[in-house]
Amino acid sequence: MARGKKKKGPGTSAGSRPVRAAELIREEISRMLVRGALKDPRLESTLLTITEVRLSPDLYYASVYVSIFDDSDEIRKNVLEGLASCAGHIRRVLGSELRFRQAPELRFFLDESIAYGAKIEGLLRDIREDGSATDEE
Repeated sequence: MARGKKKKGPGTSAGSRPVRAAELIREEISRMLVRGALKDPRLESTLLTITEVRLSPDLYYASVYVSIFDDSDEIRKNVLEGLASCAGHIRRVLGSELRFRQAPELRFFLDESIAYGAKIEGLLRDIREDGSATDEE
């Protein structure tokens, strides 16, 4: 092996650090929600899950994707506003708990992939049921 070059193994690619840090952030924010550490009333009565965190390559920005289990657009909007208002507190906790030199700036987005998947599953179920009904005729 050439001098000065490190052998790359699994998990040592240039993009693995943001991926590992993003997973730690997702876990810590989820723990905060479970413990009730976020005291915003907009977050108290709604079931939500942090589905994914994507970090910028420089680790300064984090896009946090949230799945909210409520059909009301108003409640979803309120939950995202509540999370945004808690972002500074969450960022401080992340900085101290995860020992980041600088905790990333957090941006919260609605993740509709679960609802979309459920819609596709329902459509496929309808197709199967319609197909089996025409096969019986």
